[in-house]
Amino acid sequence: MRPERLMDLCARRTQQAEAYVVEYEQTMVQFHDSRLKGIETSRRRLAALRVVVEGRVGFSTSTREDDEETLVNNACELARHGQEVSFDFPGPREVEGLPLVSREVVNLPLDEMVQMGTRFVDSLREGCPKATGMAMISKLVGKVRLVNSAGFDEEYQKTVFTYFCGARVVEEGNFLTVFRMTTGTDLEARLDRLNREVLEDLRLAQRNVPLPAGNYPAIIHPRALPDLLRPLLASVNGQAVEKGVSPWRDRLGERLLDERFTLWDRPRAAELARSAPFDDEGIPTQDRPIIEAGVLKCFLLDLRTAAALGMPPSGNGWRQQPSAESLPSPGPSNLVLEPGEEALAEMIAGTKRGVLVKSLMGAWAGNPYSGQVSGNVDLGILIEDGQPVGRVKDCMFATNVFEAFRDHLEALSRETEITRSGRLPYVKLATASFSTRN
Repeated sequence: MRPERLMDLCARRTQQAEAYVVEYEQTMVQFHDSRLKGIETSRRRLAALRVVVEGRVGFSTSTREDDEETLVNNACELARHGQEVSFDFPGPREVEGLPLVSREVVNLPLDEMVQMGTRFVDSLREGCPKATGMAMISKLVGKVRLVNSAGFDEEYQKTVFTYFCGARVVEEGNFLTVFRMTTGTDLEARLDRLNREVLEDLRLAQRNVPLPAGNYPAIIHPRALPDLLRPLLASVNGQAVEKGVSPWRDRLGERLLDERFTLWDRPRAAELARSAPFDDEGIPTQDRPIIEAGVLKCFLLDLRTAAALGMPPSGNGWRQQPSAESLPSPGPSNLVLEPGEEALAEMIAGTKRGVLVKSLMGAWAGNPYSGQVSGNVDLGILIEDGQPVGRVKDCMFATNVFEAFRDHLEALSRETEITRSGRLPYVKLATASFSTRN
């Protein structure tokens, strides 16, 4: 699809038009049951066309080349039934580029990707023979171009490297899965450490220990932390603010959380996977605090919600990636929670009795605007007298994060981890609720 041709065809039929074209090549290596299971390379080019006809929006996508007229016809037809809009697409902007392409990722040989997985399953056979390993190594090389009828025409290229390793133990009375993952625009150099951490989790978690139901200190792993951040992000989402369901809709500038809590949206952190020089609507990105020293600083807005609220767009209009088969909607890019001054080892050593929550399961359910988070502790390690002693099984975790991050935040770690959501530290809460069968 040629964006220029799409704009020409739309000129006579639409009030506004926007063409978003994404193309990428992805190579993925997968291991299951400690064996190489598949190698796949896929290539895709997709055009997403958004038009405004008589004040209503229409949207259509296509992966077919040289079929611009069909794409335009479909988008215009759908606009007859589309939502009314009151925003304009942005015109030419000064867009500051970002170094999002790693030559190391581009040139990463397939043999080396296979060796990455092989090294992990070999270490697992040696360190825990009864566990079966799984791994996924992926490299993606892509390009995005955005052109609209207001004169915006920009593009950028990007690489994304993802590494996942995990292990499963199935035995009578015990089912255990542990994993680690990292993702970013460059080739992570800490893969051996992730492999070792999986083995350490297996060692600790194979000893099951009882925990009476009650309230205990909780150390939240960066991998589990996004579940606790979800109510905060739901409350600053422009759609929730526009509809009036966000409990924070009238609280910009107020201190809502502990003053040590500073959460950034960082689309210009070049090493993180969701970075981009402009959002998927053509608004130049900028790093900005969502919550700074506990104070609510901004909402996350796309063009539509910004217009509805009478506020400037924040550069948070994003499509589903990498396929881009959806309309833009407001959301974060890379989340970065500022770290603290205490080492993780000090957090653990200072815990008389508590739980290191490494992963949660099912914590996405429920009403996020209440602040309540509850879910199964997929992997939790009991700490007694400052030492990890074993796995807590059949355990439910619950807390109200609005209260937890305001009144019960005990510490943030110096260490941070790159997760699918961004870069996050460990968080220690003075108290959280744990329900168990013991």
